[in-house]
Amino acid sequence: MAALAPLVGLAGAGGAASSLGAVLGLAGSVVGAVGEYQAGQYAADQSKRAAEIGRVQADQIDANYRDELNSTISNIRSIRAAAGVAGNTPTAMAFEDKQRQVSDRERQIDVGSRRMQANQDDADARFRRSASKFALFGGVASGLSKFYGA
Repeated sequence: MAALAPLVGLAGAGGAASSLGAVLGLAGSVVGAVGEYQAGQYAADQSKRAAEIGRVQADQIDANYRDELNSTISNIRSIRAAAGVAGNTPTAMAFEDKQRQVSDRERQIDVGSRRMQANQDDADARFRRSASKFALFGGVASGLSKFYGA
């Protein structure tokens, strides 16, 4: 109460409650705005981390598809060699090419999907940061209007 005495004194005896209410309204608005700002920043940080994780996952998926393709082609060649079939025939080469096409298509779809989600998470982070700044500004402006409007 001692800290509020100068404000209460300015309003006179009759305006003490009004002045105190205005100060509390301003403080409440500012505290609420800071809370919304911090929540928005936290959500933005979460989105940013999700984007970073998504990009790492995309790289891991890419590497995994490539490893699986190499393993598949090696197995095909081993089976053909064990059966005594030449690996450089047009049929063998066409079969390997088909395996590459299927694997590459699946890899590109999966990696592209992860990268698109990471880009969306980045956009969400930017939006949340911007929105939290507006929430802070709006809360302070609302508090000031309550304070000076009283």
